[in-house]
Amino acid sequence: MSKKLEKNGKTPKKMVQKNRKADGTEEYYITTAPQKTLTGKIIIWTLVALMALGSVGSLIVAIIQIMSK
Repeated sequence: MSKKLEKNGKTPKKMVQKNRKADGTEEYYITTAPQKTLTGKIIIWTLVALMALGSVGSLIVAIIQIMSK
């Protein structure tokens, strides 16, 4: 994999960058937007699908309750 990167002249960017302060504490910076990564896209689309299914499911439950009266 490293040979391939050397040929292209590109180095992969890390998603999270860790910096150490002088007092010994660590800071973490997110360098890549989560929606641009594969795992971020999977998580976002899963949440969208669950929200849509939840809305449809609640409408079905409401219709069933109205019909039973």
